[in-house]
Amino acid sequence: ILLIRIIPLIIKMEEFPIKKMFGPAMTCFFTWLGIFILLSNPPFQDIANPVISEFGLYDYNVDESTWEEMNMDEDGEYRVPTNNPFTITILVLDNGEVNNVDFTIYGDGENLMPLELEDGFPDGHENRWHYTHEGLSAGEYTMQILATDIEGNVEQITERFIVS
Repeated sequence: ILLIRIIPLIIKMEEFPIKKMFGPAMTCFFTWLGIFILLSNPPFQDIANPVISEFGLYDYNVDESTWEEMNMDEDGEYRVPTNNPFTITILVLDNGEVNNVDFTIYGDGENLMPLELEDGFPDGHENRWHYTHEGLSAGEYTMQILATDIEGNVEQITERFIVS
């Protein structure tokens, strides 16, 4: 905007009609817009939080030797059989690289159980994480999942489930 006032003092504007300046001005505008878009995305900059999606609880069916996905009940909570193995899986997406996923279960009788999630695809891209537990005693539990990317952006979700 400042150049609009300065340029007529330096250059004779009659030699450059507005019609001929529109094309180069738009080319310059879109060039800089493209450069700013490139610089605001990885690998130059990562400002987006990771997204935790595709959360799932799976129950081991002993008779068929298969894992079956548990569905939520009408209250919006998962029901897990007592002392039965179950697996938790999540998909963590980020526009950069996921650095770490912390996983904690809070229970009735126990204050806190920090657990190690295993990255099923350690070379990146897929970012599916899973944890298998051998079984819990009856009660209400809360899972807290905290995902962090390499730039320190954090996303957290909390899911409840009932063991009965």
